Amino acid sequence: ALEVLAGRHSVTAAVAAIETRTLHLSTADLIEVLEDNVGVLLSVVREFARRMLAVAVPTVTRPPPPSLGGPLGLVERLILLRQQVPFIGARLQGLATLAHASEEVSWPTGAVVVRAGELALASSLEIAGRLRECRADGKSRELGPGQLIGGLETLAGVGHGATLEALTPVRALATSATTIFDVLEDHPDVGVSM
Repeated sequence: ALEVLAGRHSVTAAVAAIETRTLHLSTADLIEVLEDNVGVLLSVVREFARRMLAVAVPTVTRPPPPSLGGPLGLVERLILLRQQVPFIGARLQGLATLAHASEEVSWPTGAVVVRAGELALASSLEIAGRLRECRADGKSRELGPGQLIGGLETLAGVGHGATLEALTPVRALATSATTIFDVLEDHPDVGVSM
């Protein structure tokens, strides 16, 4: 199922050891089920996000263009979102809705951006600045532009796994959980792309 959703060929063979009955669902049919049944789509998105958090899948960051010094317009928001791995294959209409509903936020040096355990209510894409991530196990690291803050936690509906503190002034593009799920409901192709 993962290979089907990822659009990849299976890398392992499944060999029946005994007589077996299976239910076959083609890729096209699975995508149609997800696009036509928002509840199923949202359940799949939430479950994948939970599983990715459980296995600590590293996130791919794509730094934003350096020319984003002023306030972000719709075009800049679209460019930023389109560069992110979950949205690369999304159709423009759904992505434009998401970009329009997103807002630019900022935090001063020393501000606590999120606290570990606090329910993730928004996903934020860091545009500029540096953050310190402090985990419960005592490990910390610095995060910079292109980092997604609370992306998987927001989709999974769980708390943040670490506390983030601004080491410098930080700018980000934030999208609330409510907005994300509203867009997925109105534009299921965005959820399928994710």
